[in-house]
Amino acid sequence: MGNKIDGHNNSLIGINNTFVGNLNDVFGINNIVLGDGNAIIKGNSNQVKGEKNTLQGNQNSVVGSLNTLSGSQSSILGSQNNLKGNNNTVIGDQNVMAGNSNAAVGNRNSMLGDENLVNGNDNKLKGNQNAVSGMSNLVVGDKNMIKKDGNRVAGSSNNLDGNNNTVIGSENSLIGDFSSVKGSGNCANGSNNLLAGNSNLVDGSDNQVGGDNNTLKGSQNAVLGCQNALINASRNQVNGSLNTISNGNDNLVQGSENLLKGNGNQLFGTHSTIEGNFNQLVGNQSLIKGNQNLLKGEDSSIIGSQSVVVGSNTIVIGNNNNNTGSNSVIEGELNNAVGNTNLIKGRVNNVIG
Repeated sequence: MGNKIDGHNNSLIGINNTFVGNLNDVFGINNIVLGDGNAIIKGNSNQVKGEKNTLQGNQNSVVGSLNTLSGSQSSILGSQNNLKGNNNTVIGDQNVMAGNSNAAVGNRNSMLGDENLVNGNDNKLKGNQNAVSGMSNLVVGDKNMIKKDGNRVAGSSNNLDGNNNTVIGSENSLIGDFSSVKGSGNCANGSNNLLAGNSNLVDGSDNQVGGDNNTLKGSQNAVLGCQNALINASRNQVNGSLNTISNGNDNLVQGSENLLKGNGNQLFGTHSTIEGNFNQLVGNQSLIKGNQNLLKGEDSSIIGSQSVVVGSNTIVIGNNNNNTGSNSVIEGELNNAVGNTNLIKGRVNNVIG
């Protein structure tokens, strides 16, 4: 078969090529060139429309100018793109791609790997099977899915929908903005969250978590430990494990396996329970149910409000009672007891001994 040329100063080695333009250089078979200054270094069945494009490979399609393509069965619609590999597709300008079966729609994207998909501008990817939709994202790893802008990911199988997030790890899921995660299997829905650990669940904003398997539903909480649960709770601080705070705010817990319901409580110990507001409990296996109580001791209970217990194995039921000692029982109001093994029932009693 013969070649067809319509133009000036073209160079050709091959058969069945078609030229319309000037200053084109072609070495191959079945190529079609429409434009000026294009070069097909070695290849067959390529189609070029534009100026100053350079191709090396087979069955490629280029529409645009100043593109460089090395590979086969790839397509470019745009200018100043640089592709190396096979089955790649670019729509846009100034993209750089090295790998196979990648696709980019946008400008100034950089992709190194296989089977990646980008829709946006100024994204950088290194890895395989990533999907990015947005601007200025940086991804290193495989099988990540990123939506929106300015995210930084190093790991695999992460899913981000938000802006300016940072993730180091795998299988994390983030919805929101300005969050940071280091670990794997975390899920965060909200903004400005900081997670360091694994398998944490956060639904809210401005939370800080260090540890594993914690659940937070609320905002501005700080948790250091494992398997804590904060439900409908905000502005709480927890240092320990297996604690539960429900429907409460502004609580402080140091210890493990405690249960809190209410606001403004402080608990230092283990296996203890507070249900109420503005209580302080220091001890283990103790209970407060009420408001504004102080309990320091082991295996003691207050049921009521504004009472003080300093001692162990003591039970106080009522309001405004004070007990310093152990192994006592007080039921009533406005009672004061100092000593051990007291039994008081009534009002306004003072016992020393």
